[in-house]
Formats: sequence, structure tokens, C-alpha cells
Amino acid sequence: MHCKKIYYLIIIYDCLLYLSLGSETHHRNDAQNRYVYIYSEEVLFADNHDPLGSLKLIDGRDLITKMNSHDYEIVNSFKKGHNLQIVYSDKEGSMLVDNKTGLRIPILSGWGADNHPLDHMLKIKLDKAVSTVDIKEAYEEVIKHWDCEIIRLAKHYKSEHKESEILQKMQKEQANWLSYRINHAELVNSLYDKLDGTFWSIPPEIDYLKLTRNEAMLLEELTESDINSN
Repeated sequence: MHCKKIYYLIIIYDCLLYLSLGSETHHRNDAQNRYVYIYSEEVLFADNHDPLGSLKLIDGRDLITKMNSHDYEIVNSFKKGHNLQIVYSDKEGSMLVDNKTGLRIPILSGWGADNHPLDHMLKIKLDKAVSTVDIKEAYEEVIKHWDCEIIRLAKHYKSEHKESEILQKMQKEQANWLSYRINHAELVNSLYDKLDGTFWSIPPEIDYLKLTRNEAMLLEELTESDINSN
């Protein structure tokens, strides 16, 4: 754990490569004309009750999406119970997909507690874990995806605000947060390093994931407020 700072920088570097080059788990198969994602979930449409893009699912989730007028016409044609997919990739984030119409719209927020695709991905990996090493690797992998989510959202925010004062404030907050996260992680690691047993390598990963997830959720809220203010 003494090399954690280098490890975290490698994670961020890997994410930048994912977003610039694409990852093995995210690509378009032109022959089959379909996308492959690192997570997908079947869901059922309930209602499109808000012209700003609020879309309700039968499971109770109320997703905030980004629709244009054409997307909105398609969604308005859906009947209750219409089959949809929530999919996720590091490059595009969360998307709502309808394979019948070809609809693909970004999901901005509305996950609630522990309902983001990356939350579900972590649960699936933890359910399959049979050792402490498996558990640790599950957290490390999902942390990497949360880092990619942060970088993707920050790049989107930068493209929307260019060189504005609000962008400068956001970039300063990001720099302060990154510094805090590394220092906080080193403190937590130093406490658990003193304990015997591989089990104690897990709590620092849980703490680090929570810090990273919370920052990503904050950026999602900023993105949603941007869309609603336009």
C-alpha cells in the first residue's frame, strides 16, 4: 500500500486512455450494427411526464435524460411496459436504449441510492467474489470506472463553459478534491497497514470508492442543472 499515490495516478491515466482511444469493452460492431457495453440492464418504461426529459420506469426510478425533439416524439409513442435498456460505457456514460427504434439518449441523473449502473456492476462482482483478493479487485475495477466517469463529466462541463469564471472555479475545486482524495487515502491506508490479515486491505478501497462516487454524483448534478437551465 506504500505505492498507493502512484497507483491512483495510473488509474487516472488509464481513464484518459479509455476516453481518448476507447476500451476493449466499448466498441461499435459495424457488421452487426450494435454497441457493446461494460454494463447493461433490461428495464420497462412507465411514463414520460416532463417535457424537460424526466422519464419514469416501472421499477420506480425517475431518470433525468437529455432528449431532442425527435427523441421526445419517439418516447411519447411508447406504451407502458415498453422494453428498454440502461447501458453504460466509460466513453459515453449511462444511456437509455431502445433497440426497436434505435433511440439512444443520455441519462443525466435520477439513480437514487446505490442505483447507478456502476453500483450494480460492483454488486454483481462482489456476489461472484470468493476471496479477499476477488473483493479487493472488484472495488479497484469499479473505482477505475468511477474515475472515468468523473473525467468524462469534467470534459463535458469544460466543453459547455469554455473559459468562463464558473469553469475556473470547477477546475480549482477538482484540483483541491484530487489532492484531498490522495492525502485522505494515504491516511486511511496508514491506519490499516498496521493490522494483520488481507481482510484489512478492503476498508480503504471501500472508503476510496465512496469518495470517488460522491464526486461523480456532484458532477452529474452540475450537468443536469446545465441542461435544465438551457
